[in-house]
Amino acid sequence: MKYTARASTNLIIDSKGNATVTASIDGYKGITNKVSVNAELQQYKNGKWTKVKSFSDSDNSHRIRIYETTKV
Repeated sequence: MKYTARASTNLIIDSKGNATVTASIDGYKGITNKVSVNAELQQYKNGKWTKVKSFSDSDNSHRIRIYETTKV
């Protein structure tokens, strides 16, 4: 991760069944010139993991954030 200064993810599921996924990537300003982030929300059901929803974005910058909410 030569061009990545920081990466973080978070998942919050509220009492109403809404899952909020946040992810961020910070590169080095002046060095990193393109960033992308991919996140996949999965559910463990009947002994296996299944995809609920995928989120992704990219930018010609040194920083990117996604903040997505979906019903689970």
